[in-house]
Amino acid sequence: MQILRKTDQKAYAKAKKLGATKVIDILKNTTTAKDEDLPDTGVGLELERMLSSIFIKSEKYGTRCSSVILVDNDNNVQFVEKFFFGGLGTFSNREFKFKIEES
Repeated sequence: MQILRKTDQKAYAKAKKLGATKVIDILKNTTTAKDEDLPDTGVGLELERMLSSIFIKSEKYGTRCSSVILVDNDNNVQFVEKFFFGGLGTFSNREFKFKIEES
């Protein structure tokens, strides 16, 4: 899971500008890495290729859920989650917005 902290202002600003639902769309990317960029972890080239994409899709293994959480400087939270139902080729979205109250 990638976490963008307030200290990474440039990445946070870009994610906030895009919005959580657009970031979720980016997480659906199935582009695989070039063979020369793949690590050699001992699982074989074919499996390394499959595991190199942001969104992993295969018959027996893959991405089940993608989540994005954005928190602004006023403690407003946007949480978006997309569930994938592999064999069915369908998905379900959930979105929550709330404010973190200071104690």
